Amino acid sequence: MKIRFATGLIGMALAGDSVLAQSQAPASGPTFEVASIRPATLGRGGGRGQFAPKIDAARLDLPFISMAALLPYAFRVKDYQVSAPSWVQESMWAIAAKLPSGASQDHAHEMMQALLAERFKLAVHREKRDRPVYTLTVAEGGSKLEVAAPGDYQAWDGSFPGFSFRGPLQSGAAITGRISPGKNCARRYDFVPLPMAAFADALTIFLGRPVVDQTGMEGKYKVTLEIPPEAEAGILMNVMGGRGLPPPGPGGGGGRKGGGGGVGGDPPPPPRDLVSPGCPDPMSLLGDGVGAPDGAIIKAVQQIGLKLQQGRAPIETIVVDHLEKAPTEN
Repeated sequence: MKIRFATGLIGMALAGDSVLAQSQAPASGPTFEVASIRPATLGRGGGRGQFAPKIDAARLDLPFISMAALLPYAFRVKDYQVSAPSWVQESMWAIAAKLPSGASQDHAHEMMQALLAERFKLAVHREKRDRPVYTLTVAEGGSKLEVAAPGDYQAWDGSFPGFSFRGPLQSGAAITGRISPGKNCARRYDFVPLPMAAFADALTIFLGRPVVDQTGMEGKYKVTLEIPPEAEAGILMNVMGGRGLPPPGPGGGGGRKGGGGGVGGDPPPPPRDLVSPGCPDPMSLLGDGVGAPDGAIIKAVQQIGLKLQQGRAPIETIVVDHLEKAPTEN
């Protein structure tokens, strides 16, 4: 069964949506030379790197990834832009594939579409859906951010306490920065200078909800957020859930499963030596009882002269019409 894309609109409104798009088979695209798909399991040992995706012009290796993460990667969208059955969160796979000679890493997205269509019988269409979002705007008093100069800040390379967030796999460059102790048990996140669109992407990862940049600010800015430990625990839950992984509970396993489907990021757990005496360790707060970090993030954004407001907006959505729970044999 081929993947079907929207090519037109029919005049029938859907409850809560815009209009339904007709489906049509796409033109043939690139495919992997060979691919293996097998169920993935959490192994012991090997460290964090055993789950890291590796994609280049020759190979694609995704050793532990959910179907919820594969879909946004294949279609170059963010996780909230995919409407799929709830079971895709629990559908975990290890995929290894070889790209044909002359292909580039960028071709892997369309190759993944073809692989999912061939092996999982995927069929989709596109439509606009009205979804809850946050809008990022400049506060009434004006932005307090400084425009960055070339060379400001060092990207996190693992040599000092820091963070590295990736948006969904298709978004490319990492969002990095330094972590240091803040005031009143908070931790200070100093971002490597970034444009507001990228900052909105970072906030999307933090909040688990689309953030739309409406600041009108151009250039790259030095951004610092101070985040209390309870909110930091909520962010970690959103990030790990966005990768399709069950976040660890206080004892190292279990915990709340995130609702996101895309590959939300790959930050290391914030270093425990940055926990000030008498302050809770965010890692010890992980589990089913962790609250949403929205309130603390909204307050932190206000401190830098910006504003987050809840709203709704039409978001282009990939709607899964058919998807088998198990692939055909290798």
